[in-house]
Order: sequence, then structure tokens, then C-alpha cells
Amino acid sequence: MLLVRVDAAHKVRSRTDEHNRWKVQSVGTMLCVWVQFDVTYLPPLQQVLCTRPVPLMEGVLIVAIGAAFFALIEIEKQIRLVLKG
Repeated sequence: MLLVRVDAAHKVRSRTDEHNRWKVQSVGTMLCVWVQFDVTYLPPLQQVLCTRPVPLMEGVLIVAIGAAFFALIEIEKQIRLVLKG
């Protein structure tokens, strides 16, 4: 859910200027992270949605794998830009 929402927030296009686009993306991303955190860690939402907290080490592993994939994708983009020339 979080990855889909973050991706959607980054695809937002603003017709005004670049600054407003970054504001919308930042607010959208923060909102999605906040909601995901609430669903995972707030007891009332845990009961309603049948979730449980992610153990610390598993959370670290999730973030590390996500960061590695993000870095690989960004490196690939830069390589494509250089080759496209």
C-alpha cells in the first residue's frame, strides 16, 4: 500500500511550477507514511484491520532492501541518461 501511494504521489503533475509540484509530492508522501505507520502501530487500527507491529530487525531489513532497490533504480536512470547522451 505504501509503495503504491508514494509512487502515485511522485507522479503528481502540477501545471503551475516546479515548487508547487514538490510541495504536493512531499505532503502526499508524508501523509502516506503517516497513515501506514498508524495502521501498523496504533492499537485501535490494529484491531480493526488485523495488523500487528513489525519487529525492529524486520523493519530495518525492509528499509535496507527498499533503499537498495531505490539506489539501483537511480543508478540505472543515470546510466540511461549518459548512454542516451
